[in-house]
Amino acid sequence: ASARPSSAAPVSARPSSVARPSSTASVGIQVAPPARPRSAAAAPVRRNMMVMPAHEAERAPGPMPLMIQRNKQDEKVHSGKLQTCADEAQVSEVVTSNALERLFLGDNRCLEPEALLATASRAGRLQEVSLRGTTATNQVVSAFVSSCPDLRVLDISDCDGLTDIARLSTLQDLCELRASRCVDAVTPAFVCSLSALKKLQVLDFSFCPGVTGLALQELARGVRALSHLDLSGCARLTDAGLVALTQANPGIKHLSLALNAKGLSDDGTLHSLRHLRRLQCLNLSGCSQLTTKTFSAVARYNERLEDVTFAGCKHFLDEDLRQLLNSCSLMTRLDITGCQLLTEECLLDVLPRARALRWLAVSAIPKLSALGLARLRSLLPQVDVRCHMRTQADPNDLSLYLGGQVPEKIKKIKAVNKKTKNNADGNGKKKR
Repeated sequence: ASARPSSAAPVSARPSSVARPSSTASVGIQVAPPARPRSAAAAPVRRNMMVMPAHEAERAPGPMPLMIQRNKQDEKVHSGKLQTCADEAQVSEVVTSNALERLFLGDNRCLEPEALLATASRAGRLQEVSLRGTTATNQVVSAFVSSCPDLRVLDISDCDGLTDIARLSTLQDLCELRASRCVDAVTPAFVCSLSALKKLQVLDFSFCPGVTGLALQELARGVRALSHLDLSGCARLTDAGLVALTQANPGIKHLSLALNAKGLSDDGTLHSLRHLRRLQCLNLSGCSQLTTKTFSAVARYNERLEDVTFAGCKHFLDEDLRQLLNSCSLMTRLDITGCQLLTEECLLDVLPRARALRWLAVSAIPKLSALGLARLRSLLPQVDVRCHMRTQADPNDLSLYLGGQVPEKIKKIKAVNKKTKNNADGNGKKKR
């Protein structure tokens, strides 16, 4: 890997979120069983882009690679293996010898908190840290905050041992914070304290019950530069909190509100989407309460959408699909899995008009027959059409695994046993 600007830099398992200086050299250390090191020129770094990948792509199998970048121009690339990651001295030696700027330790649970503490105390130049899925504690996070005042990117998702991370509000240069599934650490008070982070651009609080509507309103008073926001599965999310945050951050390009079937309504979602004219990615999967009122607002106010997920939106109609595709001509990905009211005639008529479409999910749409699916694929040769099943499987139907239909004799035996059990329960209640 050359230190010259024209050379390609290695890419980590998780996309880079902040543009890096071109004059950097990288040191790759694979924290895993012995394996062939990745080539430094495998793929170019995507610069000047901030990407919030899906969870299944982000959590790749196995430990994430440890990436190290230095300020000095150095054309040498060093690589090696850490077989005993819990060795505090060994980890500390790696950190101090390479003057770390980027450190990814995600999903390496073999690292003990003591080793993480030693790493934090010796890595004063760190700008990007990923502790996702590790054994990080409150002391570890505080040590990184104290030792790395220039920290810009931090991922502490799935760290079960965290309960108090209030010191993160002192990182004035923090641009990206991911704290997904930090159930005990992300409290309403912590969310409010982040209003001091004026440079915050990426925020992931998915599946954190401590995210409340009032906390988001307080957060909106100071945070006004968000481009990526993930509030999936936040059970205490309210319309007022979402509207306040989106109104204060009209530059949001990625918005995920998946699995919020209780806290959000059509009116709140509509008013939120009205402010996001630059939105490119929208995820409303699992929001079964939303109706045509919301879907019409998407088509009206969010014409720049490229990636849309409406999976499980039971009230998504044919007319909603027509309006969406007519307005959003840049759409490349569309997931309408489980939209049971869509008809085959509408799909065959409307989808071929989406010239930019490259990926489509149409599973669990009962009215789309096998012949209709084959016809749809022939009309969309440039599109990767995904359809795993036409209807949702009945968990009590075992005919597929029994090699055919369940014999009538077995059905009768089950019916008799059920009737006998009910009679026994009724007699027992009478005796009581």
